[in-house]
Amino acid sequence: HYACAYGASEEILYVLTDAYPDGITTMDNRVRTPLHFALSNAGRPAAPAAVRLLLSLNKEIVNSIDEGPLPLRVLAGYALTVKHEDEPRDSVHRCLEHLLNAEPDPTADFLTALQSLPDWLSERAVVVPVVQHLLNEKI
Repeated sequence: HYACAYGASEEILYVLTDAYPDGITTMDNRVRTPLHFALSNAGRPAAPAAVRLLLSLNKEIVNSIDEGPLPLRVLAGYALTVKHEDEPRDSVHRCLEHLLNAEPDPTADFLTALQSLPDWLSERAVVVPVVQHLLNEKI
């Protein structure tokens, strides 16, 4: 959790996940996994690599676990705080792409979180093939 929150390098995350694979789905007292911590700091340069690594090791964490917060909702909340700086936006875009390419379940919460993305991010989300497929399926 701390490694993802504070932007540890991908190499450190590999060491940690190799040493303790169950840590990927371990939750804190607010039902958050390391993925939530990486997404709540999605503007950090190391965040996209952390998101990609965690999802490659367990794709199911893209969905809400044990009624915890939906990872996309955490990213949306962070994205609302990002102003016009290019570097944080690039990191947030890449985190979003990793999340969406993990094929989240098209729940009502997912669709609501998608709508809550700021314009600069939702414009990118709606052109991702996975999202287009999910939206077409729901329509």
